[in-house]
Amino acid sequence: GCQDLLENVPGRSRMTSSSPICGSPSDLRSLSRTRVGLGIHGRSVTGKYLRNEEPSNEVLAVLKVDNKVVGQTNWGPVNNQAWDQSFAIELDRSRELEVAIYWRDWRELCAVKFLRLDDFLDNKRHGMCLSLEPQGMLFAEV
Repeated sequence: GCQDLLENVPGRSRMTSSSPICGSPSDLRSLSRTRVGLGIHGRSVTGKYLRNEEPSNEVLAVLKVDNKVVGQTNWGPVNNQAWDQSFAIELDRSRELEVAIYWRDWRELCAVKFLRLDDFLDNKRHGMCLSLEPQGMLFAEV
């Protein structure tokens, strides 16, 4: 889950955004070495935002390894217990895991965290509370 996310994203307003951030990743591999425990209960990513839409309380997380999308959670409410989704990702020679958090409205990207994969070579599960940039907390198991 996540909490304390940036709610007023500088430079973004209802009048300037009109489309969602991305569709579902087409190539999700269920390979072993690391499991990233992120998740949300929710709906599809597809659709358009309405310009006069009120701010949403739902977010999703997009996972990238070495700048390639490898997973995406469902939409769900912002809270520290909301996510219960796992991803098995092949990490052969990969160096970095990016977790980007998106609002389900015109605010779009609101937080990001980059994790060096060298820190997880022990193949153990690490439950973590991670500081997001520019603000917020991410609760994950890597």
